[in-house]
Amino acid sequence: MASNKDAAAESRPVIRTLAYAIAVLRYLGNMDGRAGVNAIARAAHISPSSCFNILKTLVAEDLVTFEQSTKTYAIGLGTADLARTALSRADLISVLRGPMERLAESANAAVGLWRLSSADRLTLIAFSASQSVTRIHIQVGHRQPAIAGAGGRCIAAYRPLSRTETLIAFRKVRWDGAPSFTEYMAQVTQTLKRGWSSDIDQMHRGVTTVAAPILDANGRVGHCLSASTFSGQRSSRALSSLGEEVLELARVASRQCFGMPADDLKQPAEPSRNAPGRPRHLEK
Repeated sequence: MASNKDAAAESRPVIRTLAYAIAVLRYLGNMDGRAGVNAIARAAHISPSSCFNILKTLVAEDLVTFEQSTKTYAIGLGTADLARTALSRADLISVLRGPMERLAESANAAVGLWRLSSADRLTLIAFSASQSVTRIHIQVGHRQPAIAGAGGRCIAAYRPLSRTETLIAFRKVRWDGAPSFTEYMAQVTQTLKRGWSSDIDQMHRGVTTVAAPILDANGRVGHCLSASTFSGQRSSRALSSLGEEVLELARVASRQCFGMPADDLKQPAEPSRNAPGRPRHLEK
């Protein structure tokens, strides 16, 4: 029988340097900009000298980039190659790849699959575009604040944040045409009612986006699906039709990948014991 000491030893990373390197990569991956050795070392809880050696190795492997003029580091494109291999095997992407491509072509839209990260960001993990000469393109790996845009309204609708927490996050978003917070919250409420959200010229001027959440069996949101077109191309009825198409794809993914009953997709997750069945940020 293993002792407590043996169990504790087994729970520690076998290769400590590797664990530190992963901590460095995670820190840089969650940043929007660049950072110096000392800041990275503090975040990874290692000495600056050890951090420097780790960074030097990661730069050599193209996992981190180094800017000589500022002596700062950022996540490298080599990580995208690793991520692409992992993502190509993901069940969610396998389920949605074909339907996303067909929707992109039939609707002449840019269709994206987004993942909510622990760093409170939405990251694009899959993308399909039509073959139109003039089209919207978003790079896989692109990140935005978790509550921004149409996808962000889905996140705000299905996450148990207080109204104050939502307001703080809302104020940090850089909009092209910012809605008022009251207007934004009304759009979040509408998302709960119909199951999908929209953003018209607010996140990006000239772009209209609809999105729907992908929920797990407990009604928690971890992904969302979006479709973007140039503004003015669709009537309100046609936009609603596109929103329903995106919602239907999200239902398929929720059901097949996470066990969420399709009929429950418009119902929010249980947000808190104090406000059963209703997100706290929608309370007056």
